[in-house]
Amino acid sequence: MAAPRQIGAAIAEGSTKGLVDLSITDSNVLVMCFVAEPDVNPENRWTLGFSYAVHVAFDAIEAWLQAHPNENAALLTCSASDKFFSNGIDPEWMAATAAAGDPAQELADWNDLTMPCFARPILLPIPTVCCLNGHAFGAGLMHALGHDYRIQRSDRGFLCAPEIAIGI
Repeated sequence: MAAPRQIGAAIAEGSTKGLVDLSITDSNVLVMCFVAEPDVNPENRWTLGFSYAVHVAFDAIEAWLQAHPNENAALLTCSASDKFFSNGIDPEWMAATAAAGDPAQELADWNDLTMPCFARPILLPIPTVCCLNGHAFGAGLMHALGHDYRIQRSDRGFLCAPEIAIGI
């Protein structure tokens, strides 16, 4: 079963329509939900826009933590998709970007923004939990591994890092 897109009160400045919703519960659990919007990014694939959205959420989380230094808090990252936590990079987006006018800068921006997304949970001074309610491939798995704890459904979902096998 997919997670609800919002648990608790919405944090608008940390949400990006169609990509990432950020909310907070009464017990200060910050909930970052990958939206998996069918017409936007149904598999929560890592495009430049998705990477921006994840950074927007982390910026808002860090701002909340700075504004509430004496509050206990935690981060829960989940997906609203029944099938995918994140299906990794989006090869169609990458191919279309590479074929476009000046793709070098956009792809360089993607690389500069996406890789740090994997480390941001590690750098938070609060416990972080990633709920893998579906497949986590490539970049999706790398992001999940940046959390302190990972919980996966027993009836659904594969974890895979296909990039590791390149060149073997």
